[in-house]
Amino acid sequence: MSYYPKIFYKYGRQDMGYHYLKELYANERRDYPEVASGVIEGIVCGLAGVDADVTANRITTLPRFTEATRWVSIENIPVFSGKISILHQSAGSSTFVNKSGEELIWRAMFPGNVAMISGMDAKHTNDELGNPFSYLDIVCKPGETKTAEARKYKLEEDEKFD
Repeated sequence: MSYYPKIFYKYGRQDMGYHYLKELYANERRDYPEVASGVIEGIVCGLAGVDADVTANRITTLPRFTEATRWVSIENIPVFSGKISILHQSAGSSTFVNKSGEELIWRAMFPGNVAMISGMDAKHTNDELGNPFSYLDIVCKPGETKTAEARKYKLEEDEKFD
């Protein structure tokens, strides 16, 4: 059961992922390493959608919220030879902090098809189940903090994606 949250989040079942996160945390065996690591993995890789691709020197983030989870902040996530921090303020706004000594590519990904991310044309992809996602690759130098905001439309600057 410890791997359920990550799997449910990955395949678009955020409500079930969150349900099992709560179940694991409430479990009397939560101090066991497998359960504790399952909760951490469920939050970092599931809810926050953090994924590292060393061959591309890229970190992807993807907020996967429910009605009960409207934002998430995670500090000092170890990746490659350094650390990062992320803050998903909403399903359409994320902040990435590169605390490593190397330049990284941050793939700021958001659910659905949006036109723009941070004023740039968004790229689009689908997961294995056909769920649409929008993303933008952003170069983040050591020590930099970057914020990405998704917008539904190109012409309406004030229309944010929630």
